[in-house]
Amino acid sequence: MKSLFWLVAASLLLCACLQGGPQRQDAAALPTIGTQASPTATFPTQGSVPEPTIFEQPTNTPTSTTTSVPTPSATEATESTPNPSATATATASASPTLSAVSCNATYCVSPACTVDFSTDTGQASFAQAAAETCQANNEKIRLKMESSNTQTIRIVLRSDMQYAGQTSGNLIELSTTWFTEHPEDQGAIVHEMAHVHQGYTGTNPPFWLVEGIADYVRYWSGYANSWSYAHCASGSAHYTSGYWCSAAFLNYVEKTYDAQLIPKLNRDLRSGQYAGSWFQDDTTQTADQLWTECLQADCRSTG
Repeated sequence: MKSLFWLVAASLLLCACLQGGPQRQDAAALPTIGTQASPTATFPTQGSVPEPTIFEQPTNTPTSTTTSVPTPSATEATESTPNPSATATATASASPTLSAVSCNATYCVSPACTVDFSTDTGQASFAQAAAETCQANNEKIRLKMESSNTQTIRIVLRSDMQYAGQTSGNLIELSTTWFTEHPEDQGAIVHEMAHVHQGYTGTNPPFWLVEGIADYVRYWSGYANSWSYAHCASGSAHYTSGYWCSAAFLNYVEKTYDAQLIPKLNRDLRSGQYAGSWFQDDTTQTADQLWTECLQADCRSTG
């Protein structure tokens, strides 16, 4: 029996040796560390990162690769625009440095304003000058008029307007025809900026004060010229005529009675607190009495 047992065991061992033992998977079929393919991550290349945007402009407009500019409103933020210098802060109350103005083929921008000349790209020089005028004066006008409006002013150049400009909210439209004929009239831009900061919404203020204060601000800012300055003449001969003569009247009252006349007057006009007795309440003299004084002081020819 022992002989038979050892014979069977020897036979089984010989069979296992002939089969070569357990088979391994071919090495080529196994994953090899460092050779297996992996997903490729996609990173934006330099220059391909989308720029911050502020308002719509043609798709072929060149874009800036520097810092971002403030956004006038959410509804206008559609495509990219040029950016101001890296030192400019993105607020309307930034220091009024002209270096903050940056232009491309159809727009000029600064922390205080944007100028759109996309409908007349030949107006690039005037667009830059308008942006510089806006940037240099916006903050001091805002403070003078005690305005809380710190939004960016949007200026649009138009060739279909004969008069200098018009304002609605924070939008100023300027006539390229007018400024081509009157390049010395940069003060008209300041006049329209004053309208932005008046902010008389729904209060129905007197016309002569609306336009008189705007011209006062223009001359106070140093933008008088040979024909537009604080005086009374044909077309604006009375303090209620608006524009030049109203500005001369307000200038007289401010210098004679109340150094804070303009901010106080603007505040009450904005809030709807202005009434016909306002000047008497402020100076003890009615507006007509002040006008008589003004004439006696020859305020009508103030330069």
